[in-house]
Amino acid sequence: MCPPPGAGARPPAPRPLDEEERARLEEAILTGDTVALHYVSRRGVRSRRNVVPYAAHPAQAPVTLVAYDLATGATRTYRLDRIVRIGDATEAAEETDVEPARSP
Repeated sequence: MCPPPGAGARPPAPRPLDEEERARLEEAILTGDTVALHYVSRRGVRSRRNVVPYAAHPAQAPVTLVAYDLATGATRTYRLDRIVRIGDATEAAEETDVEPARSP
């Protein structure tokens, strides 16, 4: 028996943020705007999280983003090298694209 299509498929690997995404993130940090992070956890689980970014810490390795996660109601730290893309928080989530964030 063959597994169903997509079973066991790995999510797309994160890639460096492009200039437009970095600018969007910097703008959100300055203005307090909400953005959508498309993120891959250390376990390879992909999720979409609406967050209010507070600060990026480029002096740390890996570079991290501190943001308020609206779904969990808590401040979280995200590795920039695990962000697949940064989108508009008002865009509809594509069900085949991401899994919802889980509360702790």
